[in-house]
Amino acid sequence: MHITEEQLLGGALSRLYINHKWERNPNLSVREIFSSDDGWQLFKQSAAITPNRIDNVNRYGRVATIGSSGKYYCGGYLDYMRCRCCNGRCGPNNGCNCSACMELDIEKRRLPKGTLVNRDGALASRSQKDRKTFYCGRCILQRTIDCNGYCGPQDGPQCYACQALNEQMPRYMALLQ
Repeated sequence: MHITEEQLLGGALSRLYINHKWERNPNLSVREIFSSDDGWQLFKQSAAITPNRIDNVNRYGRVATIGSSGKYYCGGYLDYMRCRCCNGRCGPNNGCNCSACMELDIEKRRLPKGTLVNRDGALASRSQKDRKTFYCGRCILQRTIDCNGYCGPQDGPQCYACQALNEQMPRYMALLQ
């Protein structure tokens, strides 16, 4: 596979833009970054130039690319256990990722210890109350008498992506310590 200068430039511009946005607000998901007008234009240009570009090799030696959720995926089988929310594969474009690709997510985003990335690409941390339940803090839930619409951030209902992350916690346990 030959990578052209134009492809390298498109991928580099996308990563620079994402890193710049994360430095300003590390709680943004890639989807939120690219939903802005300037981010969407850059994404369209980059996607047209560099479909499925190679970004990194994870610790298992598998090539990992950034999927539509903004997370790294290698396409290999998930390690440790298969969860009920996916097909048992790491990506290839969204959903659950293996621990080696989650490690890339943490490393490349420079996340603090104990923070993971849920299947939607949003940062999620464990509750300060029970240290077991993950919350992303996004306002994406239906508002009810018992729920203010937010996933956590300290207690209360979780979004689907954080529920899935809780189910996968045994896979990522070494990354949390």
